[in-house]
Amino acid sequence: GQEEALAKWLRLLVAKGVESLVLVNRPWPLDVALPASILRCASLRRLYLGVWHFPDTSRASAPPRGPGVFPRLQELGICHTIMQERDLEYLLACSPELKTFALILSYAAPSLVPISSSSLCCVLVWLSMPYEVDVVAAPRLQRLILQSIGTIHTTKVKIGHAPELTVLGYLETANHVLQIGNTIIKV
Repeated sequence: GQEEALAKWLRLLVAKGVESLVLVNRPWPLDVALPASILRCASLRRLYLGVWHFPDTSRASAPPRGPGVFPRLQELGICHTIMQERDLEYLLACSPELKTFALILSYAAPSLVPISSSSLCCVLVWLSMPYEVDVVAAPRLQRLILQSIGTIHTTKVKIGHAPELTVLGYLETANHVLQIGNTIIKV
């Protein structure tokens, strides 16, 4: 079926050493799972995914977590894709050269956006509703841009270790709670 055809296409792209890939599931429904073979495309420099169920990275079909999965990936965009926190952590851990990460139209999936990367410079969480964005350790992070989709719930923005952070954009007191270290910043 459709998933087998997509898996075949992904295997061909891997064999060709594709560097840039935009893969959007159209038309609906959102119930189509992205084949785990996307995690075997080590030649990618830019990857944008839209309208998928992200593959479960805890399964045996996923490559072992580490820099060998996406060793050259510099840009990653995830749009309206259902994924778990562990999958996002996996992607960041498997992308040692990642400079830019965008999470767009995420409706609390993942509910926690943990940022831990020694290479990330810019993170965009746009029109999304995570319960928490947690910059755990991002020594090169310069820009963190957030834009909420509404006031369904408050998003906690925690800044741990980000010594290069110079831009923290679009915080709204009605939608965001900002915590830097152990200090909660109040209006």
